Amino acid sequence: MADKRFGINATNSWNRSGELCSGAAIDNTADINNPELNPGIKCDCSLDKNCHIIRLKLDKNLLTGQVPTFLGNLSSLQILSFGHNNFTGPFPAELGNLINLQKLYVDSCGASGEIPSSFAYLRNLKEVWAMDNNFTGILPGFIGGWTSMQDFTGQSRTPILVEDAKPPRPAPLFKNLEDEDSVIWKQGPINALLCNLFTRGLMSTLQE
Repeated sequence: MADKRFGINATNSWNRSGELCSGAAIDNTADINNPELNPGIKCDCSLDKNCHIIRLKLDKNLLTGQVPTFLGNLSSLQILSFGHNNFTGPFPAELGNLINLQKLYVDSCGASGEIPSSFAYLRNLKEVWAMDNNFTGILPGFIGGWTSMQDFTGQSRTPILVEDAKPPRPAPLFKNLEDEDSVIWKQGPINALLCNLFTRGLMSTLQE
């Protein structure tokens, strides 16, 4: 199903019976990081006596076009990764429906534009890798609500707008970070603005 929607072929390790949550998807000994399982999914069949996709990996599959809106229907997703592809355009607002999402890996995925306001609902995020994309616009104030964040890496290929400097402390924004090195700030308007806000002592307003 998923491979048809994306226009890619499933590997031989996939169960092609039509039942997604079977085979390697429910085999706890199968490592989803194995290249033979790319694209790959993991399911949890203990919830409500039904199976739910909790992890989806689409990295490095040369995917093009816009990031599909139907990903927002996978409401049980905890880990989503589609980095190192050739998507275009902004993230769809429907991704904000993934309220159980804990880890989001979208580095070098090709996305651009502003971060959708619906991402304010992703309050369970603990880890985000979003470097090497073309994000634009101002820093969304709602990221102050991502209070579970432990690892955040962001970057944009768009030319920097203000002088980039590492902020002294990330704690006012992401309270659960163990140390300031858990946040990586690189060139780009969004990250430059973050640094600017930190140095001016304004970041605390994002959580008010």
